[in-house]
Amino acid sequence: MRAFLNELPPMMFFRITRPALATSLAGAAWLASALPAWGQGALRGNPVDALPPLERPAPTQPATSPVIAVPSPEEEAIRQRLAQRLVPRHFDVTGVRTLPFDQVQAVLQPLAGKETTIGQLAQEVNKITALYQEAGYPLSFALLQDQTFANGLVVVTVVEGHVGAVRIEGDLGSAEDRLRTLAQPLVDQKPLTRELLERQLNLMRGVPGVTFTPALDLPRRADGASELVLTGTHKPFGVNGGVSDLGTGVQGLVNMSANSLTPLGEQVRLTAAVPVNQDDVRYFAGDIRVPVGSDGLAVKVDGYTYRARPDDQALEYLGFDRKVRNQRIGVGLSYPLLLNNTRSLTVSGGVYATQSRDIYNRDIDGAQFEQDVRVRAATTQLHYVETGQRQSRDISLSVSRGFDAAGARQGITSNFGFTGSPNVDLDFTRWNLEAKQSVMLPAQFGVTLSGAAQYSSDVLPNTEQISFGSWRYAMGYPQGEQSGDKGFGVSLELNRRFAIGTTYLSVVQPYIMADYARTWYNAQSLRVFNDRQLVSAGLGFRVTDDRYYLFDFNAAKPMGERTVNGNDRDWRFNANYSVFYDAF
Repeated sequence: MRAFLNELPPMMFFRITRPALATSLAGAAWLASALPAWGQGALRGNPVDALPPLERPAPTQPATSPVIAVPSPEEEAIRQRLAQRLVPRHFDVTGVRTLPFDQVQAVLQPLAGKETTIGQLAQEVNKITALYQEAGYPLSFALLQDQTFANGLVVVTVVEGHVGAVRIEGDLGSAEDRLRTLAQPLVDQKPLTRELLERQLNLMRGVPGVTFTPALDLPRRADGASELVLTGTHKPFGVNGGVSDLGTGVQGLVNMSANSLTPLGEQVRLTAAVPVNQDDVRYFAGDIRVPVGSDGLAVKVDGYTYRARPDDQALEYLGFDRKVRNQRIGVGLSYPLLLNNTRSLTVSGGVYATQSRDIYNRDIDGAQFEQDVRVRAATTQLHYVETGQRQSRDISLSVSRGFDAAGARQGITSNFGFTGSPNVDLDFTRWNLEAKQSVMLPAQFGVTLSGAAQYSSDVLPNTEQISFGSWRYAMGYPQGEQSGDKGFGVSLELNRRFAIGTTYLSVVQPYIMADYARTWYNAQSLRVFNDRQLVSAGLGFRVTDDRYYLFDFNAAKPMGERTVNGNDRDWRFNANYSVFYDAF
């Protein structure tokens, strides 16, 4: 017996608690030594990562600011006298408070003593408006009012515009108070800057359940005040759903949200898998996000519970079945460091706690083993998004640090009389990078390149490992086909968008794709799996009405390793159907 235990891989340490039959104890020790590897069987790593996303149709245009109407009535009156000639001798410029006066005066000074027309003079005055626009003041302008130009005196009025009032039209319910809170900084700033205007409007667009159209005209009052008009609607509740393979079979996934039911502008979301059979995934998740103040700071609390019985042929051959029980709760803060119509950079941070239980049962003799790992960790993330007319990119970088404290622990128990400790590091550090680049090509073609990577030098618990399969960078393989402490996955897609334009079918988008994924374990005894490489190629199509539904179907063939359970490279068919209803 001692010789047998000495030959086991150095990934577990066992403490015998009571005598048992030699054969049972040897079998128990052997299975316990393999728990991390079999815990990485079907649905490796954190199985929640394998759940397919409920994807909405992508927006066709980036966010825009309200169109600011020009010109003013005074300029229209001047146009009738554009051909009149004069010799400017003196300039009386009023209203300049933000830009250096010398910078404004330098535009007009070269005209002194030179014959010109009122039309040419108006063009030079418009250069002052351009100075304000280039400096980021969208409501500020210079105008040449109707005047006699007696004795060569030219009067130029500069209006440094601001939002004097906000008018909200439409039934926005309790969300109206949140919009007014976000609009108040626009009223307080004089003169208004484009940076603040775009930031606050995009924060308003993020109010859950709210859609609106902004309108803002150039000031028509001497004090520079203008009115911001928001015409919108509020949908307090939303229901989204999808049907896809959740890792153990095809199931429904339903998401319900409550949007801005109070003046806080909060959102509560509940997500649940719909089980049909006994072995189906039981998954329930919830989160609540509450904004704080008017500058974009938000608090988020989230959590989930997950139960599944993954199909693992290697375990079944030995007479065992596997049950997975995962739970998580976290709390964090987020803040947009940069937010405008084309770019955003958000920093977030928080703490979370997870519990991962892998339970193995053997019916023939009632043997049971359970691996229980509890993680306590802190995480921080930078998330950058850029959207343009022809391309978009999405990049996130995060780092997480585990702590062997505050309830973190690990252990293996059994009904055969021994306990052990998994070979994992609770005080881990891991880095994660995710990126996606989409480019619109001529003739409605498009290219999307995406990838995900993780690095850690520690032996990570299951919930912290990176995993690949199916929609996650391995279309030709099942969900959670491969995982590791570090690894990367990339995919490349070429698509063609066909606009149909009917009520129920707006777009058909066929595509071809290829992906590659590889992982590495840091535990010495698991490095035999480090040579596995997932490679697949496939083709598919998406159909959508750009509003209520999105259907994505593809067929992909493994080109790298054979699948773990099937030991084959057969074609795999993936389908993800999502529906959205936010109309009540």
